[in-house]
Amino acid sequence: MTNTGVAQPPVPPPCDALHFLKVGRVRVLPRYAVVLQHNGLTTFSSAFQFTGGESLDKPGLAGWRQRHRVILRDLSDDPHTVYLKRYVRPPIGQQFRRMFRGRPRDSTAGQEWRTITRLAAAGIPVPAPVAFGQEMRGWFERRSFLLLEAVAGTSLESWMPENWQRCAARETACRQHDFVRRLARHVAALHAAGFVHRDLYASHIFVRHDEGFTFIDLQRVFRPRWRRTRWVIKDLAALSFSTAAFAAPTDRLRFWKEYVRAVRRERWFRALPARIEAKAQRIRQHDARRLARHQGHTP
Repeated sequence: MTNTGVAQPPVPPPCDALHFLKVGRVRVLPRYAVVLQHNGLTTFSSAFQFTGGESLDKPGLAGWRQRHRVILRDLSDDPHTVYLKRYVRPPIGQQFRRMFRGRPRDSTAGQEWRTITRLAAAGIPVPAPVAFGQEMRGWFERRSFLLLEAVAGTSLESWMPENWQRCAARETACRQHDFVRRLARHVAALHAAGFVHRDLYASHIFVRHDEGFTFIDLQRVFRPRWRRTRWVIKDLAALSFSTAAFAAPTDRLRFWKEYVRAVRRERWFRALPARIEAKAQRIRQHDARRLARHQGHTP
């Protein structure tokens, strides 16, 4: 797929994440330079010495990965919420997976930073990368970090239970129909630009206050060189699975019609729905087995 002649959704222009200041080994978003300085985050080492914020580490998360939610204060004492991701001495298996997945000289944080800047350049709404730095020894990563600006709004997963109505009045139904079409155009724009998300669940799409969308959790996004349709099916199946409790069959059909129109792949209209549903069913089965294991029994 290419984005030539594809109808693009109404998205904000690429953010200033495309232009960075170079401060030693750190690249900084210009509008955050003073804020970071005010909070003592001015060097590569300070990003790893920083102890503030709320740890988001979960049981089972590998020890070499660290995640924190941090509130930075500017000179006017206004808050700026960011997410700090740190990676320290990844294991050898992860090192080789990283090398084969992208540019070998890009660290774990570096690959996500590069992906985010490319998505922003393509007009895809993503969190702004506030700062990034890496320490490499040849192709091997010693440590790296990424600061991301928090996204306004709430996840689609949380938004739908409070805002979606299956049997809505006419005015509400029209608004929902428009919402579905806009979501379809955003997903189509992501795929038309050559990217796949690989975790396109409702929890990874944020609905902003203006009912626009932002894609988050982008560490697995990549541009497949072959078998692209397979990855597109995986994305669409994940989204179908994670919205099934609220989206009616007519909503899914409306989404699918708009998506196919936007990517200009008319032959997909009849060829892919069965494959998407089959993949969604496998996701449901996998999720059921996971829940069963968590509860201490098998289905």
